[in-house]
Amino acid sequence: MNIIKSITQTTIKALGPGDTIRDTNLRGFGARRRKNTITFFVKTRYRGSQRWITIGSHPAWSADKARQRASDILRNVDKHFQRTVASPATADPYLTFKEAFDRFAVAHGPFIKPRTLKEYTRIANRVIVPYFKDKPLKDFKRADCSAFHQSLIMVPSAANHARALISLVFNWAIIEELIPEALNPTRGVRKYKEISRAQFLSQDDLKRLAKAMHEALLRNEASRIQVATILLLLFTGARRSEIFTLKRNYVDRHRMIAHLPDSKTGKKVLHLGPFAMSILDAIPEVDGNPYYMVGRKAGSCISEIKKPWDKIRKRAGLEGFRLHDFRHSFASFAGDQGASARAVGALLGHASIETTKLYLHIFNQRAKETSRQTGQAIDNILSGALILQTSPPPSGNQATHSDPQDHTER
Repeated sequence: MNIIKSITQTTIKALGPGDTIRDTNLRGFGARRRKNTITFFVKTRYRGSQRWITIGSHPAWSADKARQRASDILRNVDKHFQRTVASPATADPYLTFKEAFDRFAVAHGPFIKPRTLKEYTRIANRVIVPYFKDKPLKDFKRADCSAFHQSLIMVPSAANHARALISLVFNWAIIEELIPEALNPTRGVRKYKEISRAQFLSQDDLKRLAKAMHEALLRNEASRIQVATILLLLFTGARRSEIFTLKRNYVDRHRMIAHLPDSKTGKKVLHLGPFAMSILDAIPEVDGNPYYMVGRKAGSCISEIKKPWDKIRKRAGLEGFRLHDFRHSFASFAGDQGASARAVGALLGHASIETTKLYLHIFNQRAKETSRQTGQAIDNILSGALILQTSPPPSGNQATHSDPQDHTER
């Protein structure tokens, strides 16, 4: 979550995992918390490029001390960056991309999510390093990066991600004086146009999906917990990891929301709505396990439902439909109900409304009402074809719980 507030010892200590705070008194000064580490930084521009400068970590650096250092850097930006060659003490004329990336991962790791760092490492080791091998960074030319990019023309998304990582590592290496100040070799290498993989469910698709889930339960091809997971993805538009790791103490039953301490965009409020709440109510609590979607191991949650989902989508004629596409479909159904882009963005937890607009064509209403209306629309199409209860239970009645053994991951 991005916070705009004066940076003090109090506001620093109040940061949650994934939070970033930007100072209201000194533009460009900020701090970010990753797990248990809080790091101060300066964000500025130099010669048309955005630059991030790490100051230090809390509590070794207090808020006041870090602000003073940030002020010094911002007052002397030119002096900080104006170098034609790197310092002899740190420059390495034979530094390879692999070596630079390994240093980057150690220094930059605290600022990014573990999954992002893992993906960076995969791209570096499997795509970039095998191509450039031991070529020193100082010898990288635009023509080299262009040829590399063209070698991945059949996988445009992978090509663009690899190009972005090369650019990121080069900018970092220049700032850290590991290589001479020079033009980033990825400049001028144009990104490929990517074809969206997003798919959307039609009403007919939903009816076939309902029947396929019902049959999967009868044939013991999927557990009730796995079907519940699919339904929650459908009724909430949440990311897969947000449902898999949903804990009972995250859920505010009265307000029908879940407070997620960390998601792709930081802290997030997940609107559940009455239909999603009725699905959660049908999942019995397992002693010693804090999760709704309990896994095989004691105290764990499920990590994947690939096998049952493959069988269900094949039977429903939805080959190629990913679990993440439920998120697209939820946004589409919300748009059909007249929801505004801002309301759908709030439901999905988008950091930018521009991301929401990629999902929608129709806009106009509030998030909580949107959640209820969207759930109602989906439930009307499913028409009670599922074993799992998807209609809101009467007030004051307790949901009927099934055998806890039905809720283990398959």
